[in-house]
Amino acid sequence: MRLRYFLPPTHRELRHSHIAFVEPADLAVMWSYKAACTTVIKWVLQHNGLLPEALAYHSWVHKYRLRHYQKSDRYLDRLKDFARGRFHVVKIVRDPLERAVSSYLHAYRTGYADEAIGKVVQRSLDRRRRFSFREFVTFLEQSDLRSCDPHHRVQVAPVERHVLFGVRPRIIKIEAGLATALGELENSFGLAATDFADPIFTSEHHTVRVSRNGSVADLKHFPRTAVPPASTFYDDDLRQRIARLYAEDFRRYGYSADAVQASTGAAAEIAGPGVPRTQP
Repeated sequence: MRLRYFLPPTHRELRHSHIAFVEPADLAVMWSYKAACTTVIKWVLQHNGLLPEALAYHSWVHKYRLRHYQKSDRYLDRLKDFARGRFHVVKIVRDPLERAVSSYLHAYRTGYADEAIGKVVQRSLDRRRRFSFREFVTFLEQSDLRSCDPHHRVQVAPVERHVLFGVRPRIIKIEAGLATALGELENSFGLAATDFADPIFTSEHHTVRVSRNGSVADLKHFPRTAVPPASTFYDDDLRQRIARLYAEDFRRYGYSADAVQASTGAAAEIAGPGVPRTQP
């Protein structure tokens, strides 16, 4: 255990813990990439009265989040208050087995890690020459999953690791139904109900899952928008490897590595922000 975890979280740790604030409710929402974060951020901005402005700025709402919301005085002031324990806190999480496949598909489609993965698999990667899920897991094994790209970083945030000043949020698992859980929060805090059937909460990065027999762990080519269920990417070896890599997530959030807990209904709507390859 590092000494800093016995001290209050630093400003840097707060900024890297992915926190958004529902201002009318004094509610802090912690989130992770590849865990329905686009839906969560839109939901937060809507309750803050900022969603129309965010979408007018750019259809990819995370550009507004990065360039405006998280740099605003209203956000930074609340971040200071968060460190003083002045908010109710919830954390949105996703089954690490399901999330690892979503991270792979995002890396596969956007190429954001092609150079790094290419070094691991020892061949050049481009739009035509891709890589398998098994090769992606090998790449993860050579990465620092506490500080790497957030699309495949562990979900446990720095502020959760502190011993004396750590945050212990209420956990919301998207597999159990994200829309239902957010609706319950709205009811509890007296917030206006959200219509999650509104197309505004549908992500362009949503992946359609199609049935397929047999393992796809070693395939290197998939359709752009339709791929097999996450369970077909796994065999016993790969489940064990992901269990080791994301042991902190499995342990803290109460997931099992025995089988993929697939999202159903509204919980499956978005896997993450879908950062473009030319992310600023």
